[in-house]
Amino acid sequence: MEINAEKVRAQISLRILPLIFLIYVVAYLDRANVAFAKASISADLYFSEAMFGLGAGIFYLGYLALEIPGALLVELFFPIRARQPSFSGCRR
Repeated sequence: MEINAEKVRAQISLRILPLIFLIYVVAYLDRANVAFAKASISADLYFSEAMFGLGAGIFYLGYLALEIPGALLVELFFPIRARQPSFSGCRR
């Protein structure tokens, strides 16, 4: 059976592009929330610019440190779905 490359590309686009768009929107909202919270946090807790930057950096480092263990847990608990993408119209 021959695999149609255009059909595979179209199915990948239909499955991945909405997810990428959603992730981009969530990341934008996260950055916007930190920017809006900066004014009230700095005023209420008397944080300087350096202290707020340090806190944001620690938040980012925590995200970065937990990203790899999170991906490994997904592979541990959902091994088939994590390793084998399913394309319903593309079977060999």
